[in-house]
Amino acid sequence: MKIKEVIEKTELTDRAIRLYIDEGLVKPNIEESYSGRKNIDFSDDDVKRLNNVALLRKAGFSIADIKSIIENKETAKDIVETFIQQTEQNILHNTQVVKKLKSISFNEDISLETICNSLSETVKETAVPKEDLKPKASSEAIRKFCLGFGIFGIVFSLLGIIAYFVLCKIEFTHLYFNSEFIRLYLFANCGAIAVLFLSLIIALLNRKAKINKKKDKIKRTISAIFILIFIPLSFYSVLPYAFGILLPHSTTYDIDDYLILDSWVQEKYGKEIHTVFPAEVPQSAIESPDISFNIGIPLTTKYYYDYSYTFDPEFNIIAEWLLPKNEYKEVKKEITASVKHTEKRGDWVLNYYADTQEPEDWDDARYWFLIFAYNDKTEKVRYIASYSIDSPAEGPYYLSLDW
Repeated sequence: MKIKEVIEKTELTDRAIRLYIDEGLVKPNIEESYSGRKNIDFSDDDVKRLNNVALLRKAGFSIADIKSIIENKETAKDIVETFIQQTEQNILHNTQVVKKLKSISFNEDISLETICNSLSETVKETAVPKEDLKPKASSEAIRKFCLGFGIFGIVFSLLGIIAYFVLCKIEFTHLYFNSEFIRLYLFANCGAIAVLFLSLIIALLNRKAKINKKKDKIKRTISAIFILIFIPLSFYSVLPYAFGILLPHSTTYDIDDYLILDSWVQEKYGKEIHTVFPAEVPQSAIESPDISFNIGIPLTTKYYYDYSYTFDPEFNIIAEWLLPKNEYKEVKKEITASVKHTEKRGDWVLNYYADTQEPEDWDDARYWFLIFAYNDKTEKVRYIASYSIDSPAEGPYYLSLDW
């Protein structure tokens, strides 16, 4: 039979019948047509089941209790006993309430205080109905959404801040921790830090449900504003990763780091650098007698390496040391054998192995210099590699050396 006929026989509403179907209290035959419409066909047993469900609901049994009785008959006894106990307690409570209310003299004016004074001893230990303590479903859903959004923002921003540091550690072999690094790090992650701050506020505002319409409205308004701000900030926070900007320098002055290059430098120019730079610092240069304060640091042996990757990569490497006369002559003869271009700067002679001519136009040009320089007066040697996009004022690194 169709649902209209079932409504007449059970006196239930269409909505109640469909609710009981959805809860599994009754299971009529349901067929879905090609258009997606559901055709429900009820049997006589289904109608009987609906009448029984309606009867139990009128008696006060919950849908969960009825479903449990239907699915597992062994639970029926416990459910009925529990129902009896709760009903008896309610009857006793309601009886006492009625008795107290009857004691009020209706010949006098009745006010809120009069009713409460009469009931105070009877109902003061009774809990306030749960529905009075719960916020509206819509408010609770908004609160949970905002709380989840705040937690997501906290995790998202923390992962971004940590990921940036990990990216720096991976990208830079000699990550240089200084005030500049801290400034760049904070600036690059200011979006993620702002997202973290906003997310913390959103999560704190929505961590607990409170029944206060005015405060609840204020919290929702603040949360909504912060979420709107959150969205563009979250995009800004990923810019450093998307474009590789504001990454700090990989810098070292330690001779023990000699030719330990970053991956980009090694991949692009490592082969050329190793053809001119010696494989390792000569022992005679490390053991130079010209030392500072007798602590074993040779003044004549210097090393500087700096690599940065902002919008474009650049690096500068210089190694300088003093050699004994015989080694100096041997190195000079060996390295200058395949020189491409030579120029003199003060007492130094520069031997170019890449970009033999200085570019006339400094604007928008890339510079790759590989140089061996020697000084016959001091018997010092220098190995220089420089790759950069510089302004005319700065130029390649070797131009700023004290020649």
